[in-house]
Amino acid sequence: MNQDNSDAMNIHDSFIENSPLGIATANLECKFLSANHAYLEMIGYTMEELKELTFLDITHPDDRTKNIEDAKKIAKGDRSITQFEKRYIRKDGQTINVKVTTWLLKDKDGNPTTHVSAFEDITEKKAMEEKMQSSEKTLHSFIEYSPLGIATTNLEGEFVSANQAYTEMIGYTMDELKELTYLDITHPDDRDQNIEHLQKIVNGDTSLNIFEKKYIRKDGQIINVKVRTWLIKDKDGNPTTHVGAFEDITERKIFEDKLQKTDQELRLYLDILTHDVRNYQASVIGYLDIALISKNPLEAENYIKKAQANVSNTENILQNASIVMMLKEPSVDSLKPSKLLKIVEEAKEYIIDQFPHKTIDIDIEKIDKDTSIIADYLCKQLFVNLFSNAVKFTAQENVKIAVYLEKSTKGKCAVVIADSARGVPKEEREKIFERFSEFRKKGEGSGLGLYIVQTLIQRYKGRISVESRVKEDYTKGSKFIVEFNTS
Repeated sequence: MNQDNSDAMNIHDSFIENSPLGIATANLECKFLSANHAYLEMIGYTMEELKELTFLDITHPDDRTKNIEDAKKIAKGDRSITQFEKRYIRKDGQTINVKVTTWLLKDKDGNPTTHVSAFEDITEKKAMEEKMQSSEKTLHSFIEYSPLGIATTNLEGEFVSANQAYTEMIGYTMDELKELTYLDITHPDDRDQNIEHLQKIVNGDTSLNIFEKKYIRKDGQIINVKVRTWLIKDKDGNPTTHVGAFEDITERKIFEDKLQKTDQELRLYLDILTHDVRNYQASVIGYLDIALISKNPLEAENYIKKAQANVSNTENILQNASIVMMLKEPSVDSLKPSKLLKIVEEAKEYIIDQFPHKTIDIDIEKIDKDTSIIADYLCKQLFVNLFSNAVKFTAQENVKIAVYLEKSTKGKCAVVIADSARGVPKEEREKIFERFSEFRKKGEGSGLGLYIVQTLIQRYKGRISVESRVKEDYTKGSKFIVEFNTS
């Protein structure tokens, strides 16, 4: 062998030995002949140990039949090279996934002599694919069974997909929808507005658009929907698909029309509807938005679970609100002994979940688990609003709230909620419970939270007052004293 051939062989051997891919050879009986460092590291055996084995000895039992068939096809000349995936069982018992590329070496007379294979460890890739598939399946399931109608259209407005809630909302089947555009089922009075909203997204004026419109169902019924729509783009940034989430607000619209002529009890229903249900709905769609664009399957699944929890909360509060709408005065049966500690703890849990970017410490003390107050199912909302008020008006990230009982007269229970938020000057304390109070600055809320608290405590024939947490220094926080009846 001349020097040039010798150098070429050395380069060849060096390349195989130092390749990041596992490379191994086996004879026609599939007994190992050689293997490089990467292959030995991959399966955990030494070369001496491998020479006592065949490739089937370290192949997962479920993959052996397929492996034998592929080897026979190459040996017969049906294929010159083949690629497939299989599982190996390492020496330590661990199962790994590998991608195999294998071919056959022949002698000068064309007779097969040796199997040569290159192996890539794809265990982590397979695990990620399985997680992605699981996440996609969960996301698809959530979309399909979401109480929100969800649909997609192409840029021409032709329907591409729709979930069950959407098809039930408008009364068309998916096959029927594919013959229509969104404008075909939009009320004529709303079509121009609808086009303008979508064009703003396509033009890049906004990434998300929220508006209300009317649909004409297949049966001719007109329904009101709240639409939240955004655009999906391809890898080059070109728009491809409109995605819309639709909430049927027909009943809410009817309620709102009637509520304009109702008394305080019906206005309380409207306050709860606008102040809380919309927050829940916004959270549902917000979590769904994040899940749809998230590249992390675990993060997407987590946001889907949060969205599902808020859907349940929405349904519960709508049910409660519909009961309130029918009541001008609470009946004797609706007000009954209720466990105070349970109500406060549920409100605490809700507030902590609603403000994930703040560290909230709500210290509940001196409340016995058997302490009862006369209230109803809406009492949790009273504490939620007081806690929410404290969180919103605390500038720091760390929010501390203390809840405890004060000494009170027989038949009464005085609950104190003390915070370190921006306090209330003495001259403003009566105003903060007014509907749409002007005490708060623009952008700090709807002005309904403490009004609802006041209305609820009146419903329970109790009292509420506010004072400075630190006497004569309102800037150190507030102390709300809520007095309930216990019998």
